[in-house]
Amino acid sequence: DSGAQQWSIPQDNTMSSDIGGSDTIFVIGKSSSWATAGVTVYNPADGSLYGTLLDHQGDNFPGTNIKVYGNTVLSHTQSGSTAGDDGVAKLFNITSLDPFQYTSLDLQYPFNPSGVNYGIDAALGETVAAVSTYTGGVDEILLFDHSGTNLSRLISPERNSGGESWGRAEQTSHAGAVTIVGTNWYVGDCKYGGSDNGKLYKYDITDPSNPSLTTSFEPSDFGLTNVNKFAKTVVSAGKYLSVGYMSTAHSTSNLAFLLIDTDT
Repeated sequence: DSGAQQWSIPQDNTMSSDIGGSDTIFVIGKSSSWATAGVTVYNPADGSLYGTLLDHQGDNFPGTNIKVYGNTVLSHTQSGSTAGDDGVAKLFNITSLDPFQYTSLDLQYPFNPSGVNYGIDAALGETVAAVSTYTGGVDEILLFDHSGTNLSRLISPERNSGGESWGRAEQTSHAGAVTIVGTNWYVGDCKYGGSDNGKLYKYDITDPSNPSLTTSFEPSDFGLTNVNKFAKTVVSAGKYLSVGYMSTAHSTSNLAFLLIDTDT
């Protein structure tokens, strides 16, 4: 595309590898080891700096994990270095880019937080945010509106003792396993049923206070064979889903991705 623009942001040794963006902003997280830790916000057209989102709770600095929708930024992390700090999800609403202004609030876990890995995964939609938790026995996802009100609590519908990974990536270094596309909410479970088969769930959140499971998908629904850990990552871009899995078609297991058009 001859109209494409390229620009670069100089590395200043404070940046983390966490990034996100929309049509209006591009954001980079800063390392929590810096006193100015936060999320830097740039103009995606030319790379100029708009400003930095600064706020933290305990030792959980914003920027550890980032989700972006429009001018709203969700920062989440499952743990901090302070004893008893069991994770955080922080929602920033950028009200003005020039001058740079924003508000922030905590999406708080509304139950007993002891032992909860809150913020292990998350997703952000136009009006709602989803935050995954893991307690060692139950995977659950909390749905909030952008004012911070907890609307609903969802627990894995087919849980057993097999150690599923419902609504969270198999490894924290991977992209998440929960995402929102319009009024649909997709949740991956790469260890569904205690096996390594994997399953993808689709919920209707037209009424976010009462999510409705509309369907679920297994690898065979897409004609896939020689697959394990299906839906170990679930990421959306517009109407498209990228679903990660391990292909065992060859002598070694390789990471592969299935691209799904959610309109079909």
